[in-house]
Amino acid sequence: MIMTDSLKQVNEIFNRTNKELDTIKDLLEKGDMIIEGGRLKQNGNIELETIYDIDSTVSIGKFLKQGNIMKSHVHDNIVEYLICIKGSFGITLPYGYRILKIKDCASIPEGCLHSTTALEDISMIIAICVPAEKSYKESMKKCNNRGE
Repeated sequence: MIMTDSLKQVNEIFNRTNKELDTIKDLLEKGDMIIEGGRLKQNGNIELETIYDIDSTVSIGKFLKQGNIMKSHVHDNIVEYLICIKGSFGITLPYGYRILKIKDCASIPEGCLHSTTALEDISMIIAICVPAEKSYKESMKKCNNRGE
């Protein structure tokens, strides 16, 4: 089959996007995120603490500085709700960009590549995953196993 230039471009975009579809587990395995003190941490600038983990997970993300970015990732078979509770955030999605201010909520469809950027110092967000995000639960278990 002969590919047209347009089809080649679409194929290149698809392949490039597929390479970026890291899950939280992938980011942990690559060392882009670590578990420390029962929290997921990225570059010492972002901390994500899971506070509930039964049928869903509820986590609180603290971004210390304006411009801190939670790397692009996906949640397989999970819908995530992001609620801004302090400061403000930019949510980057394949189909656009959204700003969240205090009390605003964004729904991230399952398998959707997204990243979150703090637009102010010490911004905080609640992440609710339905069903539970196993990697978030894992950080909580490691903390509880150490008796912290």
